[in-house]
Amino acid sequence: MSDSDGASGMSGRLTGHEAADLSSQIAGLARAGLPLAQGLAALGEEMPRGRLRTSIEKLARTLESGIPLEQALKTHESSIPPHLRGLVIAGMRSGEMGDLLGRFSDYVSIGAELKRKLWLSLAYPALTAGIAVTLFSLVCLVVVSQFEMIYKDFNIPLPRATQALVVVSRAVDSAWV
Repeated sequence: MSDSDGASGMSGRLTGHEAADLSSQIAGLARAGLPLAQGLAALGEEMPRGRLRTSIEKLARTLESGIPLEQALKTHESSIPPHLRGLVIAGMRSGEMGDLLGRFSDYVSIGAELKRKLWLSLAYPALTAGIAVTLFSLVCLVVVSQFEMIYKDFNIPLPRATQALVVVSRAVDSAWV
C-alpha cells in the first residue's frame, strides 16, 4: 500500500473524475443500505491501483476504526475534494446520501461528455486550419520562388497578381526564418 502512494506519485487530491467515481461508489453503497466501511473496503480491493483506490482504502480503514463519517472525511481532507466532503455530509444529514451523490455523479458525467464533445468539435477546424497554413507556407516558400525564377529566366514581365503573390511569399519567407 505505501509503495503505491509515494513511489508512483499516486498521492494527492483526487481529480474531478475520480471524485465523481468515489461519490458514485458511496451512493451505490448508501442506496443498497450496506455498511459504508465494509463496502468501501470491498470496493477498494476490486479497483485498479491508483489514487482513487488509495483514497477509498484509507477512508475504509478510518471508518472501520470507529471514527464517524463526518470526522473521517475531515481526516482525509488532503485527498478528498472539499465539495465532495460537503456533499457527503449534506447527504448524511438529510438522509438522502445515495440520491444526492448519484445526482452529483450524473452531473459530472454530463459535464465530462460536454467537454469531450467540445474538444472533438474544435479538433476538426483546428486540424483543417493547421493543414491549410502548412500548405500555404509550402507554396509560398517553394513553389512561388521557383515560378519567379522561371519568369525571370525567360524575361517575361510578371502580372500584378503574381507580383502580389511574390511579395506575400517573400514576407512569409522572411517571417519563416
